[in-house]
Amino acid sequence: MKKDKLRTILPELGKEMLKDFEELPSFKSLTTYSAILNRLLEISLMGPAAVQQAVEAIEKFLDARRVEVPLGAWIGSWDEAVDRVIKLMEREMAADRLAERLQEIIDAYLGEEENL
Repeated sequence: MKKDKLRTILPELGKEMLKDFEELPSFKSLTTYSAILNRLLEISLMGPAAVQQAVEAIEKFLDARRVEVPLGAWIGSWDEAVDRVIKLMEREMAADRLAERLQEIIDAYLGEEENL
């Protein structure tokens, strides 16, 4: 039996969530990740197409979170400094973007249901 891709990627998502809480526990992280989990539960009931879109969104989140940004290293130019800041911002905003993308998937699915 083929293993569900969502079930295989959830542990990686959970590790990133735990990392956030270990590094800097905050109410914002708690509410963001709570929204992500609630939306994933809803999406899991919508069918394979919605689940596949959610998996792709989670993979994009994980890619953004895995970017290494050396904070203490020497910066040789303004371009390099700007690049580091952008990478840091993308890493920090990844959870919010994931929550938004999951909501878009839900909204699209509900819109399709209304048109039936």
